[in-house]
Amino acid sequence: GTVGRICYFHCQMRCRRDMLDDPVSQGEIHRYLADTMYKMGKEKEIYQRLIKEKLSPTGKNIAIVGAGPAGLTAAYYLVRLGHSVTVYDSHPKAGGILQYGIPAYRLPKEGLNKELELFKKLGVKFMFNTRVGQDVSLKSLQKHNDAVFVAVGAQKDIELDIPGRHLKGVLQGYEFLEDFALGKKLPIGKRVVVVGAGNVAIDAARSCLRLGAEVTVVYRRDRDEMPANEHEIKDALDESIHFMFMSAPHRIIGDLKGKVTGLEVRRMRFDGLDNSGRKKPVETGETMIVECHTVILAIGEKVEFEPGKEVGLELRKNGAIRAHQPHYQTNVPKIFAGGDAVTGPATVSEAMGIARNAAEAIDMQLMKEKRFHRLFRDFKYKDEVLTEPDVLRKIDPKKLPVKERIASFQEVLAGYSGEQAMHEAERCLRCDVKCQEEQEN
Repeated sequence: GTVGRICYFHCQMRCRRDMLDDPVSQGEIHRYLADTMYKMGKEKEIYQRLIKEKLSPTGKNIAIVGAGPAGLTAAYYLVRLGHSVTVYDSHPKAGGILQYGIPAYRLPKEGLNKELELFKKLGVKFMFNTRVGQDVSLKSLQKHNDAVFVAVGAQKDIELDIPGRHLKGVLQGYEFLEDFALGKKLPIGKRVVVVGAGNVAIDAARSCLRLGAEVTVVYRRDRDEMPANEHEIKDALDESIHFMFMSAPHRIIGDLKGKVTGLEVRRMRFDGLDNSGRKKPVETGETMIVECHTVILAIGEKVEFEPGKEVGLELRKNGAIRAHQPHYQTNVPKIFAGGDAVTGPATVSEAMGIARNAAEAIDMQLMKEKRFHRLFRDFKYKDEVLTEPDVLRKIDPKKLPVKERIASFQEVLAGYSGEQAMHEAERCLRCDVKCQEEQEN
């Protein structure tokens, strides 16, 4: 239910239905199935089945650093494989970016916390408000466990080195979202400028709008170059957030008391390509000042895991941990790593996929046999393929009207009805089905 709401849907990029009309909305179907189970109270039955099907205790202890998507995914599989799993996290709740980085209008916390109940029921132990490297050392975890999985995520804001960045009223993007999720008071004033074009920038902008501010997003390239999810950008535009494209931040301006009063930007134009093959923005010589009370810098995030140094973890130049695929073993015995900790900033589904593979590798190393397949069952269903499928466009779920959504953090997307979910599922072209000739080859 959680991933169905916030996933980037890599599956849709591979969906052959896109060649006919639109890819199948797998995420919306996942969300519908999960929400329906909760509405019907069927989750208890499913939880009990998962608990009953746990493999026998192995006597192996595994520590997981980070209770975000990667850490939780690894914990889910490893505890079901019979291992004793303890997750360490510096926050008071599990979820990582799901809990502290994605606003409630995209991911209601009530539903997230309901899904998180499963982990404790399965026997996963949590050590919250515990900083690895301060409250407990990584060396100690390595010593007292059979394996350690580092899944710290990329939650450290990349700082923008411009004059005025230390003025009162300058905030960092992810830090702002996290502080708001923790319930801290954030006096942002009436006018806010957000610098950046990723999902953190858009989430910060839309959150400030809901807090009553006029919001301007400043980006040094054009809309086509924005890395944020397209439908999030469209929603922000619908909500009357102002975008200043081809505008590079030059300096933050403050008053005599050291408080932000504006952001000076330099206008840009494209001229050729840069080393990465992207259109290269260059200065036009024009400048302008955007008046504001708060500047939120959201130009990207990075991995920062200082405790790794105490055991000699090999790091990449960007701070990410070097782990060897396909087992995600680091250069230090018993320590594995996965998710954003290895890839740098990526998506929730990518982090979960890596953690799943790492969990299988950890189990294989500890038990010296293949056991991962025992967590899954075979499903029986018909292999029926439509030879001439009709053109059926995908169904877009209803959205909360703009006037209603900007006045609160109520969830924007309403999700599918049962009839819509069935219609969407029936659009699948069944690419998994192989003809007899292909099977023989």
